[in-house]
Amino acid sequence: LLPQLIQFKADINAVNEHGNTPLHYACFWGHDQVAEDLVGNGALVSIANKYGETPIDKAKTPLREVLKERAEKLGQSLTKIPYKDTFWKGTTRTRPRNGTLNKLAGIDFKQLSLSQKLNENQSGELWKGRWQGNDIVIKMLKIRDWTTRKSRDFNEEYPKLRIFSHPNVLPVLGACQSPPAPHPIVISHWMPYGSLYNVLHEGTS
Repeated sequence: LLPQLIQFKADINAVNEHGNTPLHYACFWGHDQVAEDLVGNGALVSIANKYGETPIDKAKTPLREVLKERAEKLGQSLTKIPYKDTFWKGTTRTRPRNGTLNKLAGIDFKQLSLSQKLNENQSGELWKGRWQGNDIVIKMLKIRDWTTRKSRDFNEEYPKLRIFSHPNVLPVLGACQSPPAPHPIVISHWMPYGSLYNVLHEGTS
C-alpha cells in the first residue's frame, strides 16, 4: 500500500493520537524496507511522539544506523523535534480526543456538494461528495417522525462520534441537522479503495 499512499500524496508524517507516525510503526515492527522507503520519501526520523520517542528510538541497531545515515544524506537534522499536540480544526487529518469538540456547531448543509449516489437502503442513502475541498461520504439517515426530541438526541450523540478516534476506525467528520438539511446527515472520509478487505482481496485497479 505504501507506493499508492505516496502516489496519492498522503501526509507521510501524519500522526495519530499517540503522536506516532508511520515511520514509528515501521521501525517498531522491524519493517526495514518500509522504513527506508518512508525516509526516502520525506519521513522525519527525529520527530518525537507524545512519550518523547523518535522513530530512531524505536528501531533496532542495524536499522537505526541505516536510517540515520540516509536521513543525513537527505539533509535531515537529527535533533529531536518535540511532540506538539494540535487540536483538530475541520481538516481530514487524524486528531486527538478533545472534549471541546462537542461544543462545535454542525456543518452547514449548503457547504456540501453531492456528486454520486453510492447506495440506498432502509436506513438511508449513501452519497459521495465534497466539503472544504475534500472528498467525503455523506450518509443521509431516513428517520420516521423526526421530532424535536430526536433532533436534540442527534445533536447530543454525533459529537461523541467525532471525539472517538482510533487508527482502525473510520472517523466521523461532522453532521448536518434537519432542518435545514432534508434529512439528518453524518459525514465521513471518502475511502477510494473501499475497506481494507476490498484492497486485500480485490485490489485497487
